[in-house]
Amino acid sequence: MGAFSQEHDVTSTLYRVGIPVWYVRPIEDLPFTRVDSQVTPETCVDNRLPIRFTTETIDISPSVPPHPIIYIGLSGSYDRYVKMGSYLYSFF
Repeated sequence: MGAFSQEHDVTSTLYRVGIPVWYVRPIEDLPFTRVDSQVTPETCVDNRLPIRFTTETIDISPSVPPHPIIYIGLSGSYDRYVKMGSYLYSFF
């Protein structure tokens, strides 16, 4: 999972919360790009994913019982929002 963006603010926000993001820029903006070093990415410990620049973490351990599937279909479908709303309403 991740995202591609041409917007600096969007890539910065996604990076800060730990979502993989690729900053897409025109090749003309990068005529002399070079890699100086390769670094090891941060890893999660005990299913806790650290949020960059904070002391907070996100629990990424598998859910027990597993999360229910509430919708299968196209992401832009109106039915998706109806199903999400119905699922949330079931908690009240």
